[in-house]
Amino acid sequence: MKLCFSVLLSTLIFISLPTHSTHAQSKDRYYIELYRKSSQQSFAHHANVNHVFTYLPALSIYLTAREAKRFKANPAVKTITKEKVFSQSSQKQSWGYRKLGFATSYHNGLTGEGVKVAVLDTGIDRHHKDLKVRGGVSFISKSYNDDNGHGTHIAGIIAAQNNTFGVIGVAPNVQLYAVKVLDEEGEGYESDVIAGIEWCIQHKMDIINLSLGDEGAHDLTAIVKKATAKGLLLVAAAGNDGKANHNDYPAKFKEVLSVGSIDENRRLSSFSNRGKVDVVAPGDFIYSTYANQSYAFMSGTSMAAPFVTGTLALLKQAHPLFSASELRKQVEQDALDLGARGKDSSYGYGLIRRP
Repeated sequence: MKLCFSVLLSTLIFISLPTHSTHAQSKDRYYIELYRKSSQQSFAHHANVNHVFTYLPALSIYLTAREAKRFKANPAVKTITKEKVFSQSSQKQSWGYRKLGFATSYHNGLTGEGVKVAVLDTGIDRHHKDLKVRGGVSFISKSYNDDNGHGTHIAGIIAAQNNTFGVIGVAPNVQLYAVKVLDEEGEGYESDVIAGIEWCIQHKMDIINLSLGDEGAHDLTAIVKKATAKGLLLVAAAGNDGKANHNDYPAKFKEVLSVGSIDENRRLSSFSNRGKVDVVAPGDFIYSTYANQSYAFMSGTSMAAPFVTGTLALLKQAHPLFSASELRKQVEQDALDLGARGKDSSYGYGLIRRP
């Protein structure tokens, strides 16, 4: 039987200019302007001087806040200001990344390091400079390279690199694998999805992202149970029909963490299916990597699922001894309750929260 998924999307493809992030330092860099250029000599031999200017009565120096205060009191100093950091352009963050505060997780050392994540989809753009693909397999063609764009978009939400350009993923340091089970039209046979999950079991993946679905894929039952028994976490999109009590498979399986979509105002997206929903995540107008080394905005429960996949990767790094069921339970317990009190058919346990 042939599976197909639907994606509600707004495509606006952008090529982002490079940017970079800064890391906290024990001392900040200050620009000191002096009244007289001759005064430079009294500062030039300071151990933390970065640069003494040739044409200006000024210098750049690394100082603690206390040292800066002392320097400010020096009668030779006209002004002292903490230096701004310039970059070629801003690294973009999707509104979902910002709203859920994943930057805090990153700065706390949670990046998904050592966690193996497989994206079962249309493949991943192997040449995208914002993605680091460790390997993969294709059950559709000779290459797992993405000829559609959907899989690359999913991969970026999970694991776009924290570098000097593009976007940043929820868990940029995961070990990312492409498992191509859908063709250039975004469709694939059930047997290819089964083969893809088997590959994940054989290659000891930790988490599988399944942003795909069909109404009656019952033949997946055995392989889903097998993967769960082997300790893999399966995360799937609830579906984009906007219907009540109508989840697609594999999200409908009790073993699979089913993900619905919310918009920027924490309202359930109009397209998000309801029924067997476990948690919700941002899925409306999400900016991420795309095919041909580009970027795009897309919408769908397909986009919500990888936010959960990335969150689970952060949790697994934080709690390496947790079982798959314990990690899932943690995500559900941490969720921000939305809608009716407790678990409900629209929001499940609620909106995921960063570790």
